[in-house]
Amino acid sequence: MKNIFTVLILFVSVWFFSKPVYAQKIKDDPLSLAALMIKDQHFLRALSILEKIDPTEETKKDADFNAQRFYTLKGITYLNTEQYSQAIESFLEITKKPNVKPVIHTYLAQAYYKNGDYSQAIAEIDKAPSEKQKKSSLILIKFDSFNKLKRPFKAWDALKEGERLFPDDERFPKQQVFSLIEHGFYKQAAEVGIAFTQKFNPEPSDYIAIGTALSQAGDFELAGKFLEQAKLFFPDDVKANKALANFYAQKGYFYNAARIMEPIAGYDNNLMTEAAELNKKAHNFVRARFLNSRSNDQAEKLKQRLSLYLESEDYELAASMERDLKRSKVFKDDNVKYALAYAMFKSGDFEGSELVLSQIRDGRIFKNANIIRKTMNGCKENKWRCM
Repeated sequence: MKNIFTVLILFVSVWFFSKPVYAQKIKDDPLSLAALMIKDQHFLRALSILEKIDPTEETKKDADFNAQRFYTLKGITYLNTEQYSQAIESFLEITKKPNVKPVIHTYLAQAYYKNGDYSQAIAEIDKAPSEKQKKSSLILIKFDSFNKLKRPFKAWDALKEGERLFPDDERFPKQQVFSLIEHGFYKQAAEVGIAFTQKFNPEPSDYIAIGTALSQAGDFELAGKFLEQAKLFFPDDVKANKALANFYAQKGYFYNAARIMEPIAGYDNNLMTEAAELNKKAHNFVRARFLNSRSNDQAEKLKQRLSLYLESEDYELAASMERDLKRSKVFKDDNVKYALAYAMFKSGDFEGSELVLSQIRDGRIFKNANIIRKTMNGCKENKWRCM
């Protein structure tokens, strides 16, 4: 026990007395101190140290001054403080000497890319094939650079290169799908998408993108299967459910779309009026009114309720909304005014209808308002004809 205590005392003593020596050594070596600051993510502190150093003067004082290390540290610091032009200048100083390390080209590529010089970014990446084979992020920079230069075929080649070098990286086949969709090659996007889902574990957004591509390519059956898979694998995902509901709605399957939309509207109240609208299109007016009543969006709720009453020909209920509509901002909409005036007209309140119609200013809607006026003028003696 005594021996253990003695060893512990010796260890603490060595640590305590050697620490100041190490700290002093770092303090006397500004490059090492800057490197330590960079390691700890204190880039502005590192920069303040490096900017005080004149490499020409330091070389005169000390023949062993490591100028390459100085410019590397300075370039990294500029890169991480978003001073890309200065970073480029620092890294270019290193390239003036022979035997440039490949990593310097990757730093230059990042700086050029961030600075918007995409051609130079591509050139620097290609100068470091060994680094390109280790870092997939460089291939993605190359791809995006070609994209920004409006060279889609070269961008595609970059994606294929990335897929070859990094076969287990799902970003490359996934980006191929999105690129094909972007340029209108929907069928090819579907084929690549199918292969992608078979090899990797896609996110709901991946299934949705592929399903959308298939739908636009005209393969609705396969599109539906992809979107149904998204819901099957991610039953609680709002976007997956919404995408499938929208797909069914586009196909005219409003009842199916409504059944899918309703549960997710319980989680996201913003979708409540959409669920109500799908029920309305499925002629399920009772359910549509119930869902409408649960919406928190007062403006959308009022407009939709008015539409629901008109659709189900409950004109008196629609006309009774006058006070609520006038108290809300939605009454500023001439379409709402016209709908209310039409409900009043159909329920026999010609005077109220005329009063609302007189407030319409939109020229297109005003023409329709005149049609109601003419009809009302012909019905004043026999009101029942206009009921």
